[in-house]
Amino acid sequence: MKKLSIVALISIVILQTSCLKDKGFDNQEYGINFPGAVSGKGVGFNLEGGSSNFKTAGINAQTTPQQVDPSVMTLALYASSTVAEEDVHVHVAYDPTLIDEYNAENGTQIVPLDPSVYTIQTLDPVIAKGTQNTTLDVSVTSTATLDPTTVYGVAFRITSVDAGYTIAENMKTIIVQILIKNRFDGVYEVTGTALRLNDPALSGTITPYEVDYSTSGANSVQHEGSFHWANWTSAGGSSLPGGYEPNVEFDPTTLDVVSVSSINGAISGQTGTSYDQYYDPATKKMYYEFTWGAGPSSRLMSVEATYLRAR
Repeated sequence: MKKLSIVALISIVILQTSCLKDKGFDNQEYGINFPGAVSGKGVGFNLEGGSSNFKTAGINAQTTPQQVDPSVMTLALYASSTVAEEDVHVHVAYDPTLIDEYNAENGTQIVPLDPSVYTIQTLDPVIAKGTQNTTLDVSVTSTATLDPTTVYGVAFRITSVDAGYTIAENMKTIIVQILIKNRFDGVYEVTGTALRLNDPALSGTITPYEVDYSTSGANSVQHEGSFHWANWTSAGGSSLPGGYEPNVEFDPTTLDVVSVSSINGAISGQTGTSYDQYYDPATKKMYYEFTWGAGPSSRLMSVEATYLRAR
């Protein structure tokens, strides 16, 4: 089997740390509004998508610098759908206390990213005359020291803005949550065959469905969400109970399947069949089998998962 050097992704998820829906915001007391509103001059983070704000970006794991997709950290102004009549100068500060507060409030364990592994082009971005937005340009200098099982983060706060604009009080801070993704991570189309002894309705070809496979270790991914029996469709059908979702681990050199397990400990990888279980980097497909209960002659899933896109 062809060997492949480890390639990972960092997914940067922009999460608002303050409430998006409050009375002051709805009444435009903060001087900010979405495009199409009739009044207000405000500046905030990532407002183009409305009050539901979720941004992602991916970069390869490497020891040389690479820029994060600048669209994930957009600073925007909104004033009756017009553009800036003059340059608008914004000052942004790194504020790691926001991560501590977020962890305390949500029970998360986000680790502040070491400043030695990333750079910011400027903390004084300018929304140029004739435009509506600008970005924080962040480059990761190296991912070599980052742990794929750890969630990292950086946090920013808008501290000042000029040209007659105000800071949207509920849009002035963001946390950039950084999750290292391994090379197997992504959205896949799952198909294959299912066997449930003496049950033809649930046995047979697995109707293709999309599902996330998320990084669970340096060389393993977790099937997120229900695993479906044959003949399942979005209109109805049966799935395995919660807790049976497979976690698949690959050998980093041969890319053969090392193990298949589940959080409830019920399933296990199946060996000794003619089904070749491995990850194919050329087609970005993974092949694996798992069984449970009375064993492979009674319960068996033979899986083919094809990579579609990044999560």
